[in-house]
Amino acid sequence: MENATIREGFFKHREHESQPGSVHRSSGVFYVLQSPEVNTEFLLFNYWLHKRGINNLTLAVTLRDCSGSVVYREAGPMSFTGAHALKVAQLLERAVLAPAFEGSCEIEILSDVNLHVPYPAVIVRYHGGGWHSTAHSYSRFLAESSGDVPERIDAVQLTCEGNWTVHPDPKLETFFVIHNGATGIGSHELVFTLTNHRGERASAAIADVSYAPFETRRFFPGRHLDFGAHLQGRPGCLEVATQVAGVFPRMLCGHVRASDGALSVDHSNFNYTGRGGRQDCLPMPEGTRKPLGFVIPALAGPDWACWADFYPTWPDRSYRDTITVRTADGREAARTDIVLGADAASGPVRVPVSDLLAPHGGSGAVDFTISHATQVPTRFHMGIHYQYRGGVPAFLIDGPMPYTATGVRSRWFPVLFDTDTRTWLFISNQIFDPAAPADVVYEIAAYNARGSAPLGGRLHIAAGATVATDLRELVPGIEEFLDGEAGWVYLKADQPSLSVVHYIMQKGPDSLAVDHAF
Repeated sequence: MENATIREGFFKHREHESQPGSVHRSSGVFYVLQSPEVNTEFLLFNYWLHKRGINNLTLAVTLRDCSGSVVYREAGPMSFTGAHALKVAQLLERAVLAPAFEGSCEIEILSDVNLHVPYPAVIVRYHGGGWHSTAHSYSRFLAESSGDVPERIDAVQLTCEGNWTVHPDPKLETFFVIHNGATGIGSHELVFTLTNHRGERASAAIADVSYAPFETRRFFPGRHLDFGAHLQGRPGCLEVATQVAGVFPRMLCGHVRASDGALSVDHSNFNYTGRGGRQDCLPMPEGTRKPLGFVIPALAGPDWACWADFYPTWPDRSYRDTITVRTADGREAARTDIVLGADAASGPVRVPVSDLLAPHGGSGAVDFTISHATQVPTRFHMGIHYQYRGGVPAFLIDGPMPYTATGVRSRWFPVLFDTDTRTWLFISNQIFDPAAPADVVYEIAAYNARGSAPLGGRLHIAAGATVATDLRELVPGIEEFLDGEAGWVYLKADQPSLSVVHYIMQKGPDSLAVDHAF
């Protein structure tokens, strides 16, 4: 693209809230793969109606092939009031296309009034025989109607995304998916860098990479770099440097199992080492009790494993991490300190969450308090992994909240019960200020795909406590209420809360799909 502005493809935390314009288009673009092994579907929730009382919305769906060409589009009133599932197989039927397909699907929610947030409550779910994986809205095409400024929309972004774990298991091949926006990108090098557990970095480049408007490409970096030799049997992490235009640059990333095509996915996150990342930090006031805080709820037992990986892409060195183990009732059972990034070269640091919990009961949480001598980043990237019976590790990219974080009252997430599938809720009432711990009470409303009145429940969580349970225990009758179709659960707290909420959908003998609630 000639005469285009070149800028760092870095977005500050909650940057859309500082933009002057209203949001009249909330959208997401998702990777689509439909094959004999893999089905793609989208789980939608009309949260604007329940959270803000907004109706008269339009739902637009655009299917594009990998080259970026539109192969099908439909639009109409958003008539569902609760949950809705959109299956790619049905879109292909309506488009009179072959049942095998690879490309992207853009989902847009359009409104005459301000939607406030440019990301919709949409989950993409990939599933096959005995396995599944999910990811929330991770990328979108930029537009002024979404509150984006022209200098963002029109610029070529030099972006570095990464922060996911590469496993040494030779049966799992890592991949990432790049979506480009409305403007084509000329030839350039795409560079990916693999960091091993010792902090040693190995890079490789793919020359002459270019993107057509709206093009989607899937890359397998292990076909260009000997991952096995560099990892030497230990986990590492990956970063990807490329150019895109007119798109929020997060990527879909994860792993595919060679034996059956099973996927484990989530989104990438930016690398802090650029100028924008280093500026997206907060000074650390003296006496701050929890400068960066996070808690991971988990189960510990013979069937369950959980661990967290800290990625070495923070903007400075030598972060102190105080790790507190809490039992299910919130009692502190153990405490230890570690240092993240003490050396000039640092690899990912793994914290074995379920191993730490195992001596203290079957459930609980590991609480992280992260500090630095001068400043802390607004986000601190972690890969949180849950594994069941040795299946493919499911993961979500999440991380500590800064001391300036404000609590929220509403959270929502998808839920599925079927012949081989059930849904768990893992939630921890995080103690962010030890001087003012507070219990929280959630009212629970479950919505099905038939438009029925919601099914209710109630959950009281003491300060610091963790609940890890099958949702049928919290909402009796939910399985019959959903009747095999995907639904959504809406949580509303009695006060603003910084609780960490993860959903875990368990399918087949050993497959998990996990993510944090919206």
